[in-house]
Amino acid sequence: MDPTVDLHEMLEEVRALTSEVSAATAAQREQRLAERAQHANKDDELAAKRRNGEMGRDWQVLQQRIDMNQTTLDDVLNGVDTSKEARAVRLVIQRDLIPRARQQFAEAMKSEELEVPLQQLHTAQAELQEALASIQRMRGDR
Repeated sequence: MDPTVDLHEMLEEVRALTSEVSAATAAQREQRLAERAQHANKDDELAAKRRNGEMGRDWQVLQQRIDMNQTTLDDVLNGVDTSKEARAVRLVIQRDLIPRARQQFAEAMKSEELEVPLQQLHTAQAELQEALASIQRMRGDR
């Protein structure tokens, strides 16, 4: 068997895989942009609710400070803002929201909806690893 033919076949396979990965990456990028736009709308809606006091007085005060550029949402959530309102909000998040989010994530990971895509991802990763190992073996045979 001609090693040149094998190398050309492997290169074509790698090109095809690279093309698939590029297409998938572009699709994911578009999806992320769409999700960001959707999240921006939700962020605006949440800010309006905080501003109106619908999420409690602590959030209302914090949103006023955010609006006046005295703090940021990231600073509130990450502990940089040490005001009593920010501490109270973080306490509620830690006590109520984080455990709920963890539970929802665990349930989502068990869902049948994700089972097939996760299996496909594992298969594709294994195939890519094998292709790379094959190329490395071919380089070592020279």
